[in-house]
Amino acid sequence: MSKIIHVSPNANKTYQVQVELPSHSDRKAAGQFLDDQRLQVELQQHGCTPEQIEQGFSRMKNEPGGSIDIVVEEAR
Repeated sequence: MSKIIHVSPNANKTYQVQVELPSHSDRKAAGQFLDDQRLQVELQQHGCTPEQIEQGFSRMKNEPGGSIDIVVEEAR
């Protein structure tokens, strides 16, 4: 089973995180005003690998104002 973690930047250089499970079409809030460090911790808690986190930060820095989605496979 996998889940999708949506990360969106806020205007004040913080991020909000929402988690979506394939079995549910709605998103659940996981964090709203996270700085870079707290965002990394939140993503780790949701099962993101260090490589996924690094790639996600890179994509956000290259696409200012854009949101990213990270797909995380959960162990069964």
